[in-house]
Amino acid sequence: MLQELKMDIDPDFSPWLTTANMSEYDKEERRIIFWNIYYSLKRESKNLKKRIFFSLNNGPQPVVQITASQRTQITLSSSNMKFLQQHRVSNPAFLFTRFLPERTAHFNPSVICHLSGILDIMQQATIHYKAIPKSATEIVLPSACTILIRQLGNLENNSLRHMLASSRDATLGYVVSAVVSNNSHTPPITPVPHLTIDSSTLLPILSTTFLFNAAVCILHRPQLYLTAHLPITSPLLAFPESYQALNTALLQSVTAARTITSLNSALAHTMREDFDSVKYDPFTSFVLFEAAIVLWFATTKTPAYWFKLAGATPSPLFLTMGAEERRAIRGEVLDVLRALKELEDIMGSHAADDGLIPPVSASARVGGAPPSNMLSPMVTAVTAMIEEMQAAEQRILAPSSVTQPATGVEELLIGMKVMALDDPDDARGTSYVDEPYCYLGLLGVKCGSFRWHGALEPAWQRFWASCLNS
Repeated sequence: MLQELKMDIDPDFSPWLTTANMSEYDKEERRIIFWNIYYSLKRESKNLKKRIFFSLNNGPQPVVQITASQRTQITLSSSNMKFLQQHRVSNPAFLFTRFLPERTAHFNPSVICHLSGILDIMQQATIHYKAIPKSATEIVLPSACTILIRQLGNLENNSLRHMLASSRDATLGYVVSAVVSNNSHTPPITPVPHLTIDSSTLLPILSTTFLFNAAVCILHRPQLYLTAHLPITSPLLAFPESYQALNTALLQSVTAARTITSLNSALAHTMREDFDSVKYDPFTSFVLFEAAIVLWFATTKTPAYWFKLAGATPSPLFLTMGAEERRAIRGEVLDVLRALKELEDIMGSHAADDGLIPPVSASARVGGAPPSNMLSPMVTAVTAMIEEMQAAEQRILAPSSVTQPATGVEELLIGMKVMALDDPDDARGTSYVDEPYCYLGLLGVKCGSFRWHGALEPAWQRFWASCLNS
């Protein structure tokens, strides 16, 4: 219907609307409808990946392709739409809109356009990483992913500057303080000229900062993995550019991941309910999972020579990873696990209430454990990550007291059990194990005794093994 009404073309580019004498308010309403549908489809691509997927449509503009059925294919592009205006457009037909509550009046509607832009980059990155590299050089040297990193940087320096909290300019600390405050009417704070933190901007800042930093984690993940899978004697590391590229990826990945976990910990310890739309959004789980993977890998797999020694002179170009930093990071990942478990419980409860799972499954919880759902694989994986992080700390603090892990332990796959209730060939419904919903999975890396169930995981596993043997 959206395309039948030609609402995927901006009113200013639609000559057939000239006779309608549309006001700026009417035009903006059409844009709002389009951008909300477009953004919703991009988000739901993680939950409905069998029905919705993305392509570049042979051009620089991102599009969403929606396969509604085997017979119908629709391509929805944002290239013909203007961004929403930063300030609400008043309806001239209703004077009372001038007197809306302050929070509504100052909300920035264009946030959804910027979030869509970040999702475009994240989705293009996942497509890029479906092609397994032939050598480590392809990951280190500039590539298509480098262009995506540059695009994300351009977003950060231009359109996202007024919506991002960062540890580099201390704005993250101000946002964390505002979140944990019990005062729902946050007084305006302007820690830097381009960012104002108050009751109307705090929620958009949270959403944008979460998603932006998840994109950073995704874009740098293969380079982060190379810090552990590329031997220090590798000829590739003899080039300063290669070492600098991997060190930058490590620094930016961990910084981005800790930005996400810091905000999540603040949300976990606040009593305010005005952040529930972010805190209890299932989509937030994908963001938290990306952060957990980065912090787990950096603290358990990345060798110590990539980090600056604890107590050394601070440097913005290198990370410190002493015992204190490791404990703090593990505490933040524990908060991630609590958030994922809470979301898992909520989704399980709603599924039972809606009749999507059998009543017996909902009532047969052991110790309050929810039935399995799309969050369960992430909960399993993060639990194993925390165990590895704790073991790594023990190896550093007391190497002689650590028991070596048993060899020959059977590997287990983390998958997602799916019930095909709409299968026309089986009215009773059949269950099968599918790849869990997430962006990149574990890219072939083992977590404890677990491996991620995914089509590309074995190929990535072989690639990392070849890097170690190179």
